Amino acid sequence: MSHEITERADGTAEAAYAMVPAWHGLGTVVDHAMTSEEAIQLAHLDWEVEQYPLVARRARGEAILDIDVTGKVANVRTDCQRVLGLVSKQYTIVQNAEAFAFVDALHQDGIIKYESAGSLKGGRVVWLLARMPQEFEVAAGDRLQQFILFSTSHDGSQAVRCLPTSVRVVCWNTYSSATAGEPWGITIRHMGDLSARIDEARRAVMHVGRAFDDYHETAQRLTETTVDMERLEAYVNVLFPDEKGLNNWHRQHMRQAIIQAFSDGPQMVPSIRGTAWAAFNSVTQVVDHQSLYRARGTDGPAENRMISTVFGSNAALKRSALDLAVSAFTV
Repeated sequence: MSHEITERADGTAEAAYAMVPAWHGLGTVVDHAMTSEEAIQLAHLDWEVEQYPLVARRARGEAILDIDVTGKVANVRTDCQRVLGLVSKQYTIVQNAEAFAFVDALHQDGIIKYESAGSLKGGRVVWLLARMPQEFEVAAGDRLQQFILFSTSHDGSQAVRCLPTSVRVVCWNTYSSATAGEPWGITIRHMGDLSARIDEARRAVMHVGRAFDDYHETAQRLTETTVDMERLEAYVNVLFPDEKGLNNWHRQHMRQAIIQAFSDGPQMVPSIRGTAWAAFNSVTQVVDHQSLYRARGTDGPAENRMISTVFGSNAALKRSALDLAVSAFTV
């Protein structure tokens, strides 16, 4: 089950999407962005986690001896009694409803709308993707929207993470954008009061909102620069150079895929075709959908893709691609 979306005993998938279905076809798809109340119901995240004490059990004849396991508890889904993970007694549970409330509180001027929400690996990991009000049109028919990606785990494998990110609507690929290289997301350990970090998260969102405006200017500069195939090949050769003594099959595959993407699909929108913006987005398209991603500390392809796309190696690669596009094509 490579998608790792949680499926209940009755076949119900714990995921919901606004307008655009996921590649695996699972989950509920609606024709509008969802409120938090809708998303938590449609994604079937209306369950809670409780902590159960752990004991070591040993039989001595007919007697049963239970010994408390010091410092550990089990996080258990209350709806199906599934054990999600073993954690320390200091571990603070972030309930799914609390996660939605936290994201809702990040924007005080209107109701947050959700593009997707769901759980992975039986409920061990939960994500929310919320749309922020700000968006802009880079060129006719090519828009960017700003989002907040929130993820947490119930198995102790990761902290709470809240990260602003962007989605290019024309092809729905997600990438880190305006504040490349800056500590603009927040990470919260499962050891305290989540609500106490709301002000910090709001400041991060405000910072990214300002940087998003600057990014708009950068994107428009890239749309004003024409790129021929020779310059495109030089660009991808810098991003994916062959290394002596290694099998460079994957690098060659990435270069070829980017060149193909530049001449096909979403990059053929008339207002951006043949530009530096199309070259950069050819990279993000291929990296998000065709790269052999790997993320440390994960054991499922779906979680690998999410983490690598917005937190890990793929995100770093896309930031490098943007910097190189600006320096190679517009300076």
